[in-house]
Amino acid sequence: MIKIKDFKVTLCDRNEIKPFIETWHYSKSINGLKSNYCFKLINQETIIGAIIYGKIGMANVWKKYASNENDLLELRRLCCIDDTPKNTESFFILYFK
Repeated sequence: MIKIKDFKVTLCDRNEIKPFIETWHYSKSINGLKSNYCFKLINQETIIGAIIYGKIGMANVWKKYASNENDLLELRRLCCIDDTPKNTESFFILYFK
């Protein structure tokens, strides 16, 4: 049985998770995305999830939440394979908390 506690999260290059996101994310694309940080979720050396954090997509919305545009990141993409245990996405998002 797969357990969330056995998963690893690592910083990665955007190109490393691009094919995974194009397969598993509903949008099937990362074109036009500003990406500051990319992470992969790994189970036994296999990518089972991907996250991209980047600058907020809508102009000037950052002013509602921060005093400087560079102080705010937005979760731009998140996807996991369908076979992950319950709460895998939450674990992935909160990994560095």
